[in-house]
Amino acid sequence: GNTEIKIKPRRGEFIVFDKSARGLLDVILKPVANPLGRGILLTPTVFGNILVGPTAEPIDDPDDWRCTPEGLAALQAAARRLLPGLLAHEVTTTYSGLRPGSDRPEYRIVVRGERRWITVAGIRSTGLSAALGIAEYVVAQAMDGLVAAPRKAEIVAITVPPLWERGPRPALDPACISRD
Repeated sequence: GNTEIKIKPRRGEFIVFDKSARGLLDVILKPVANPLGRGILLTPTVFGNILVGPTAEPIDDPDDWRCTPEGLAALQAAARRLLPGLLAHEVTTTYSGLRPGSDRPEYRIVVRGERRWITVAGIRSTGLSAALGIAEYVVAQAMDGLVAAPRKAEIVAITVPPLWERGPRPALDPACISRD
């Protein structure tokens, strides 16, 4: 019911390359940022693939989840520029997602204390690296009279086991090959 923030969808397309490419990359590769954005990056995934993306295309239709020829061409061009050998590997999948950008470039954090409500919107590509700072700011605002929740005295660390290569891949498994 609040109208001061206009949500403008931004489509982000991705290409996921096969695990055979994983040996090419063990760090995140990012181009130099420019006034239009931070650019398309290449990153290894926890599953052992290489991810290229996202694009950042403002769109009008919030249900337009297509992967477009133009978006995929932009991703391939970024891969060719940053890691030329990557294009020799197979593509596992492509996908797109929509981010709820706003009509303004800055983060939109609006506190409505009288309604016990905080709106956090328009967080762009810097949101991942800024997430902890945003959360700390929002919690400070919430603790300032909106909710009564004491801080935890102790935080228990969570360990995540490796998610890649839990067994032979079907294409390399002799039992699967002999069946088909």
